Amino acid sequence: AEYMGISNSFELNKAITGGGGATFCSKNGCIDTNSTYSNNSAIYGNSIMTPPASLELIVSLDGEPTVGEFLDGSIYINLKDETNQIYSGSTGLVANVASDQDAQLRGSLIATFDNGTAYFSGLYFRNGCGTNHLLIFSVNDETIQQVNVTISLLCETESFDKTVLLFFSVLFGVFDIILMILIFVHRKQSHIHKSSPIFC
Repeated sequence: AEYMGISNSFELNKAITGGGGATFCSKNGCIDTNSTYSNNSAIYGNSIMTPPASLELIVSLDGEPTVGEFLDGSIYINLKDETNQIYSGSTGLVANVASDQDAQLRGSLIATFDNGTAYFSGLYFRNGCGTNHLLIFSVNDETIQQVNVTISLLCETESFDKTVLLFFSVLFGVFDIILMILIFVHRKQSHIHKSSPIFC
């Protein structure tokens, strides 16, 4: 159902496509918060929905990436409506990603939304290690504000050095434990020898 009036009652609406039992043109100020909603249903979403209004950036990087490391699945965006639910309907919106150092960014820089989420496949940095890179995500709708994230790139040698350092730290920790066990066993045996009676 779509209505621009005030203080209405929306009941038993069923959306065949999209989401929300009642749709509002909220960008033009038509949302009516005084209306009541009951028994509305849709493929997804709450009783009401609005047109796409914002982007949600999801970043799940495991530490700082290195040059050439693929970011697939680690950075993506969700399309949200004004009720903060993911807008899973058809919109025709296309997502873009750019860097403040575009020459360094490679992969698919354009993605379409699938159930409200846009993934950028094969995304990686060709070079530029040791510096910060600003990634800017946007859609082909100027009313929807872009989102961004700053990523610090490690050089491969830095990543290797940290891995080696961690390995030796663990190794030395194991050696310390073994050494303490050996010292304990030695002292135990020395105590047994000293306390044993001497028979002539």
